[in-house]
Amino acid sequence: MRDQNSSINDPHYYPARNLTFELPVIMSLRQLGRHDEAELIVVAQQEQSCKDNNHFHTIQANTQLCEIKREKFEKGEGTIDAALAHALDAIQIIKTLDAQEKESFVKHPIHFNARVAAMKAYNIGGYEEKAQNFAQAILDEFEQDSNCGAKEWHLEEAQKIVTPLSTYSPI
Repeated sequence: MRDQNSSINDPHYYPARNLTFELPVIMSLRQLGRHDEAELIVVAQQEQSCKDNNHFHTIQANTQLCEIKREKFEKGEGTIDAALAHALDAIQIIKTLDAQEKESFVKHPIHFNARVAAMKAYNIGGYEEKAQNFAQAILDEFEQDSNCGAKEWHLEEAQKIVTPLSTYSPI
């Protein structure tokens, strides 16, 4: 057990690091199809991060909940609207913080994580136009500023929506 002062002497300590350490567990549970277990962890994270006013982890938790609920929807469980609500909450938190000039995540990968989650949920839910709008906005932002916060995988996911496989030639 760690004493209360050990964090002062630990150069690797930072507040909420347990939430960061749990992310690989959540991802593994999702890959195994154990969505309910992953969701329990994320909901606990979300509650703690809201209580601590930790915006980064609140945004991350909302994005993970969107992904989990989308994956459950793909298995025939729940609604896509439940998934979308979480992604849109994450995006709204980012916009609100930026407008208040408190903390900006606009050029941070978690902003793109949330938008990609929304884009994928819109697409699987049959809202192709909304998915395309999100995808095109991501690609446009990167074209205008390669340091916008988008990572390669964000661009790949957006490109899949903008250029569906059905338009590719088999050759």
